[in-house]
Amino acid sequence: KDEAVARVMQDDFAILVKYISDKDIENGLNHIVQKMNECNMASLGLDENYVISLSVGVYVIEDKGLNMLSIQDRAYMALNSAKKTQGSLLRYAFFQEKDRVRLVEDKRIENRMEEALQNKEFIVHLQPKYDISTNKISGAEALVRWEDPERGLVSPGCFIPLFERNGFIYKLDLYVFEQVCILLRSELDRGVEPYTISVNLSRSYLNRPNFLDEFKNICKKYEVSPKYLELELTESVMFENMDLLSEIINDMHDFGF
Repeated sequence: KDEAVARVMQDDFAILVKYISDKDIENGLNHIVQKMNECNMASLGLDENYVISLSVGVYVIEDKGLNMLSIQDRAYMALNSAKKTQGSLLRYAFFQEKDRVRLVEDKRIENRMEEALQNKEFIVHLQPKYDISTNKISGAEALVRWEDPERGLVSPGCFIPLFERNGFIYKLDLYVFEQVCILLRSELDRGVEPYTISVNLSRSYLNRPNFLDEFKNICKKYEVSPKYLELELTESVMFENMDLLSEIINDMHDFGF
């Protein structure tokens, strides 16, 4: 009575419950998991159980002036913490002050990211690749840093995860790639044979059809041969969609990356 549950999307639910203490919430979650798993594969006459596990982020509503979206955002932040905890059937975490600080910081970054890109505050550092068999540099990897006018040099760990969540990573990756092409073009114009430079691509690109066209167009714009460029994907991408990944890699090679 006087409680609510709503399906947000897919396997994502929001629940509004009454409580007296944190223990009430923990007991309630355990009860939900227990009831969900009473019905399993064995009861359907199959050999193995089908286990349903829960990851839960909890926000205890202390600020009653918050709207429902803000309340839900705080629960989602706790959910991210919950997914990092141990537990077979139930993993949960409560929203904490550090989450609120992170929320404020993320909002500050989001408010500045477009302006920072326009002002060229994102700068490319080149990390050399060293061949120990020849004792020579064999290439470089492009790494992005944020030169914030107020805070100085900001580590990518502070903004890349957020940009991957909100989609700004697409603009940033293209910007870094273009800066690398500008550098390569200047080397070629000086008559210098440039090193091959690798550029990281976010895993988010796997869900973006024909994304390589944008990178190809930048190469053509600066008349830079793709042989001087490597596109680097993280290992985690390998386990998501091998068929799609294979197509993308073939497309990269066909163009000359």
